[in-house]
Amino acid sequence: TQLLREMNYESGTVLGDKRAAFHRVVSDYFAKEAVDANQVHAFRSATEANYHATLAAINHPCDLGGLMDAVSGAARVKYDLEHYSEVIRLLGPMSGGNIPDDLLAMLADSYAWCDQYDEAFRLSELVVARDRNYLWLFTEACNAAIRARRWEYAKKAIDLAAAYEPGSYLVALYRGRLIEKKDLDRAISLYKEAADKTEKHCCPHFYLSRALIQRGRFDEALQVIENGRALLNDRGHSRAARNVERALLSQECVALVSNGSHEEAKHSLAVLERAENARPEVIVCAAYIRAFLNAESKEGNPLAAFEDALKRLRRGD
Repeated sequence: TQLLREMNYESGTVLGDKRAAFHRVVSDYFAKEAVDANQVHAFRSATEANYHATLAAINHPCDLGGLMDAVSGAARVKYDLEHYSEVIRLLGPMSGGNIPDDLLAMLADSYAWCDQYDEAFRLSELVVARDRNYLWLFTEACNAAIRARRWEYAKKAIDLAAAYEPGSYLVALYRGRLIEKKDLDRAISLYKEAADKTEKHCCPHFYLSRALIQRGRFDEALQVIENGRALLNDRGHSRAARNVERALLSQECVALVSNGSHEEAKHSLAVLERAENARPEVIVCAAYIRAFLNAESKEGNPLAAFEDALKRLRRGD
């Protein structure tokens, strides 16, 4: 501040040596701030320190690459835990800079799940315009909007996806999701189209089997589930693959109970109930099936199934 007063910086008459001295002082100040334990503050400070070092024509005092690695590592952990507000806190301040597409994609997805769709769409378009493999950002935003019942944003998300890749299986899949409650048969047709368009992903098989069950076409649903499970064999043991596998298993249980195959349903249900870190919707589905089977067989208290489900949900909160 004292240097600024002496230099009358705004007037534009600052001598070169005093200008350099000012930027050296500012760079030194921010370099000291960059050791802060708060990774976001440290990254911002390091950026400022290097910026002023450039203007002072001196070496950069901070390793931005190392700080970026630290921030991105913390963000990935939070993203995997679905702590989306924390991802925004970590990566949001850097969104205007030159950060890798995979981090920008995590940030865009996090904004969608935090009900900030306009920012999610803005960042998603930046990434998808460079790499079509990130088209899933729009369908994830649609998924988030459906859960939040923000139908206008759900439709906009799919319209954006279709603008980039109109023939994608994801576009057919999510168009089906948007109309399922109004036109189940048309949704089934779109789910079949989505399943036919991909040989790698089995999400369409989950939605198709669920819709077929609603139509009472249980045997068809079970065959679709088997087809989807076959695709999972090439997906490894990732968290996403486990979630889809359990979702398919939940629909298998529903189909088996619905067509009267209760003994087979009990076997599948036992596997589902032993699953660790299951999604809430899978836990709730398993509870309804267990309550039904207990009521039918009179072997247990149907309400106990819901009490057990609540305990599992609390543990996973």
